[in-house]
Amino acid sequence: MILENLIKQEYEKLYGSMNESEKCNVIYNIIKLKVNISCSEGLYKDIKQFIDLYVETLKLADYGYDNYNYSKIDQLLNHLPSSQQISILQYMTSVSSRELPEHDRSWFITRKHKSEIKVIFENKNFVLYPKTAFLYFGQSITRLLFGLFILFVITCLILLPAPIESLEILDVKIENYSQFSKLNHIMNVLTLFADIDNSLKVKPIGLSGLLLIIFGKIIFVMLIMNFFYFKISDKISQK
Repeated sequence: MILENLIKQEYEKLYGSMNESEKCNVIYNIIKLKVNISCSEGLYKDIKQFIDLYVETLKLADYGYDNYNYSKIDQLLNHLPSSQQISILQYMTSVSSRELPEHDRSWFITRKHKSEIKVIFENKNFVLYPKTAFLYFGQSITRLLFGLFILFVITCLILLPAPIESLEILDVKIENYSQFSKLNHIMNVLTLFADIDNSLKVKPIGLSGLLLIIFGKIIFVMLIMNFFYFKISDKISQK
C-alpha cells in the first residue's frame, strides 16, 4: 500500500514537472516501483514514455554525455514480455532515427532479434524453430562464420566412411592432400566448401543420399543469403 501511494505521488510529480530530465528520472522511478510490487498495469506505456523523455534528455546533453545507456534500457526491457519488447525496440529505433540520426542504432536491431527468438521458444512454435537459427546466425559476420563452421563439422562427419556398407548413402572419392587420413579428410571437405575443382567426388546412393546433398546445399546457400538479407533489412529498418 505504501509503494502504491508512492507511485501516485510520483505520477503527480511527473505531470507537474516542466523539466525533461526530471520527468525522465521520475518515470524511471515509477517503473522500478511498479516492478517491486509486480504491477504490470501500464508498464508498457510507462517505458514508452520513458523512451520519449530519455531521447529528449540526450538531445540536450553535452558531448560525451549524449550516448545511450544500453544496460539501463536492457534492464527496463527485461520487465516486459518478449512480444512487447519487440514493439518497444521498433519504436525506439524509429524515434532514434528521427531525433538522434547521428547515433548508431544497431544495438536496438540486435536486441530485437534476441526478443524475436525468445518469442518463438516461449510460444513453443516448433514450426518456427529453424527460424531462430537464421535469426541468430544472420546478426553478424562472426555468427555467420560460426554457423558455417557448424555446417562444416556436420559435413565432415557425414562424409566419413559408413561403419557398415549397407548404411552408405553417399559414394565419396577423395583427393590425396596429406598422408594423415583425418587431416586429408578435413582438407577435402574444405575444398568442397571452397568449390575447388579437383578429383573429389560425392555421389548419392539412392533417394536418401540425393535428398541429403540437396538439403546440405540449400542450408549453405540459405545461411549466406540470410546474412545479406538481415544486413539489408536492418539497414532499411534503421532509417
